[in-house]
Amino acid sequence: MKELLTRVTHDLGFVCEYLKEAKEMATAVERLALLEIYWRAKSVLQDADSLLKAVEADAKGAVKPNA
Repeated sequence: MKELLTRVTHDLGFVCEYLKEAKEMATAVERLALLEIYWRAKSVLQDADSLLKAVEADAKGAVKPNA
């Protein structure tokens, strides 16, 4: 799971970078659409990164279940 999430966060980072580059070359109308897509991708990246950190913490035994 950790390896897959690491790849996902890496790939989503590229997606966000490419969307940002595309936005800089876009027309005003295209920019509006790209901005929305960029923010959604960024949100998914943040969620995946949070999950990766939780998985890493769980693997280290830092996450303790409620008794």
